[in-house]
Amino acid sequence: MDLSSISKVTVPIAYYTLANVAFSYTLHGSFHTKLISFPIMLWLAVSAFRCAAYWPGEIPTLWGLLMTTWLAHTNSVLWLEDHSQLSHAKRLQPSLSSNGGIHASWLWDNPRLIGTKRSVLAARNISKHNHKQQQQHHSEVHLPTWTLRQLLRLLILVCIFTYQHQIFPGLAMPLTKADFHPDRESLFRRFFFHSKNGSHSTSAIPFIDAHELKLRSILAIWWAAGTYLGLTICHLALSLLFVVVIRTDKPEDWPALFGSMTQITSLRAFWSKFWHKIVVRSYTNYGLFFSRRILRLRRGSKGEELVVIAAVFFLSGCAHSVVAWQLGDRCGWGRDVMWFLGNFVGGLVEVVVRKGIERIARVCGQEDVFLRLRNGSVGRVVGFLWVFLFFFWSVPKWLYPKIDCAIEDALMAQAAR
Repeated sequence: MDLSSISKVTVPIAYYTLANVAFSYTLHGSFHTKLISFPIMLWLAVSAFRCAAYWPGEIPTLWGLLMTTWLAHTNSVLWLEDHSQLSHAKRLQPSLSSNGGIHASWLWDNPRLIGTKRSVLAARNISKHNHKQQQQHHSEVHLPTWTLRQLLRLLILVCIFTYQHQIFPGLAMPLTKADFHPDRESLFRRFFFHSKNGSHSTSAIPFIDAHELKLRSILAIWWAAGTYLGLTICHLALSLLFVVVIRTDKPEDWPALFGSMTQITSLRAFWSKFWHKIVVRSYTNYGLFFSRRILRLRRGSKGEELVVIAAVFFLSGCAHSVVAWQLGDRCGWGRDVMWFLGNFVGGLVEVVVRKGIERIARVCGQEDVFLRLRNGSVGRVVGFLWVFLFFFWSVPKWLYPKIDCAIEDALMAQAAR
């Protein structure tokens, strides 16, 4: 980065810092203070978001998602959270515990609400007993050992991130603009068309060849791997900063963002157990508000559960769409919402199919056999393959328009020189 690039980067950082100051005043201020500080907070955060392109490389996307997450989280904390559940949000020294600014500074960068009662409630797949065991385990961690482990993970992931282009597009080369043409987005329609008409068909619909299968396979994995790398690198670096350098946090304040790949046994397990939970608490609050205040659904009903899950996927898609549009994506930004909602529908299909098979197995007297298969190695492998195939089919529908548009813009810019 040259001097001019560094000076430009200070602009979004300054806006973000001031937005957090305004959040502190809004959180702890009187009603009249909130009337003034809240609009200022929103303006500063939106300004920081609009400056995302000031960052170099691939950071603008991460910065844009950071700001959309921050806005969702801070508004959720201000207006939807029960503040009594957040009152013991950090184990501070007695001399600092009365400082509202310190309290707020830990909340604004903590969208998972780690260390609060709300964090425990948000962990859908972790019982309170397991959570206590996890907390006890973290408290016994030797800090130098933890630091070394974090540094090694950070070094390895930074090396992978540095050479990621050798994976994509490297492994998929050679690539042309035709590889991302709209006709290439469909899969089953083309497969059945050419199966019916044979290999000598004169239709303009492109055939599915080995190159396309390889490209789809890489994208089915790389969309998630790229996000994993970027977020985990930031998470590791910040954990070392706050635990080792500044020393305001402890290792248990920085649990891993992602789960284990062995937990990917279904599409629902991918999102609920493996994928990060950065936005889940905030988006769940918005879903509950819509369900209970707008739709007037019964608390804890199946209808409310579906509405909340749909809201999480819908808002995730909206956040990605807004970031894509801000960074110049004028072709595929709307696909973000469609793709995330498609994952919600895929999860519903999973439930229907699983319950249907369970009913058939029960009627045939083979329920125990089915449960052993589902919970054993066979079920895990089948579930993992199903998730891969879902992404193999759906990710091109999501990303091809974006890549095609980016190539078109690059060609136009090159021709204009």
